[in-house]
Amino acid sequence: MSAALGEHLLQDDMGEEDAEGQGAGSDDGLSTFSAVVMNVNMVIGAGVVGLPYAFYHAGAWLSIAALLAATLMASATMGYLVEVMAWCELQLEDDEKIAAAAVTDEEEAETA
Repeated sequence: MSAALGEHLLQDDMGEEDAEGQGAGSDDGLSTFSAVVMNVNMVIGAGVVGLPYAFYHAGAWLSIAALLAATLMASATMGYLVEVMAWCELQLEDDEKIAAAAVTDEEEAETA
């Protein structure tokens, strides 16, 4: 698929309105939201179809072990994401406190 065709298919339907009141790409394009939904559907569908095939060829014990390993890795990743989000929130709060203190110091300097 060429880049120009890909850009045409992925153009955003929520863009500028034309004379008839429809989105710029609403005639034959695919919106970004629709493209994301289709990709998620494709990935989930491939997993549903592919897992039984993989279980059949790998065997029950190896498949169960692989699923448990994937579950542990996903849980660890989730924990890392939550930890990083909490750290970022604390950093933002500290930055807001520093900015508020700087504004207060500037106001005191102006009045003195």
